[in-house]
Amino acid sequence: MFAQDPRQTNRERNWFDVNWNMLAVHFDHKFNETNLFNLRLFGLSAHRYSLGFRPNRVATIDDNSDRDLIKGEFENWGTETRYLKRYSIAKKQSILLVGGRYYHGFNHSLQGLGSTGKDANFNFVEPERFITYDYSFPNRNVSLFAENIFYLNDKLSVTPGIRYEYISTKADGYYGSIM
Repeated sequence: MFAQDPRQTNRERNWFDVNWNMLAVHFDHKFNETNLFNLRLFGLSAHRYSLGFRPNRVATIDDNSDRDLIKGEFENWGTETRYLKRYSIAKKQSILLVGGRYYHGFNHSLQGLGSTGKDANFNFVEPERFITYDYSFPNRNVSLFAENIFYLNDKLSVTPGIRYEYISTKADGYYGSIM
């Protein structure tokens, strides 16, 4: 089909609806030449909906039956802070970095029957009966970290570090089939 006409489509009833909003705030503060502070805040509020006739074979002609509707909702945010301290040991520079990070994510995905029309109707047909997939994905991540660069000479340094991390990734929902 692509060799015949790369601009052709046999999916005139397929649609996407995407709304993607991202936030990023950065704050940097220099207390003096040796002490720096950095704060990052970030977030995402988005959705991605896809609607269409989705057979296993691309060349299958659309029979105007129910379309497949998939809805994804994404709400994620987090923050990271860092403190950097430059100091000397025996006239050699060292750098200490300590910080933490928190991330909160909540994603929700639904799949079921969409309408038989040709329009961009992103409503499920009888959702109480025909939603085949409904999952929530709550995520949490907390980390604390510290590292120190010790310069032994102009060409050699050692960087020990430690990191504590808590990660909780879950899925809650169901997957079924319509008979």
